[in-house]
Parts: sequence; structure tokens; C-alpha cells
Amino acid sequence: MDPDFLEYLYVTGELNKDDSLGNPDVNELYTVYNSMFPNYPLDNDFFFNTIEDQIELLNEAISNHAPIVKRRK
Repeated sequence: MDPDFLEYLYVTGELNKDDSLGNPDVNELYTVYNSMFPNYPLDNDFFFNTIEDQIELLNEAISNHAPIVKRRK
């Protein structure tokens, strides 16, 4: 595969998203989250969090019935 394309996928977060969704816990929570909050899709920045942080954030959003919003720095 073209190294430039791999770098593009990494920079855009697509590789992180694929890795994250390969985790069964994240995948299941992501599916539930998307069904609860179709108007608040997660952007690729979310997948730069650790797997543990992703699971925690998704669990909190589902438990609190509140979508994840991008935090501004």
C-alpha cells in the first residue's frame, strides 16, 4: 500500500477508527451510541482517545442519555 495513503489515513483518524471498532466493547457501545444519538456522530478526533477512554466516554453518554460533544481547547 502507498505509504502516503497510510499516512493520510493515520492523520485523518481512519486507522484509529478501524482499530477502535475492531474492539468488540467499543464496537457494541458505538452501535448503541449511534442509535441513541444519530444527530451527534462521533468525529475522528474521538478515536484518538485510548480504547479505555473511548469505552468510558461512550458508557457515560449512554448512561446519562447525553451525546458526546467535542471539547474545545
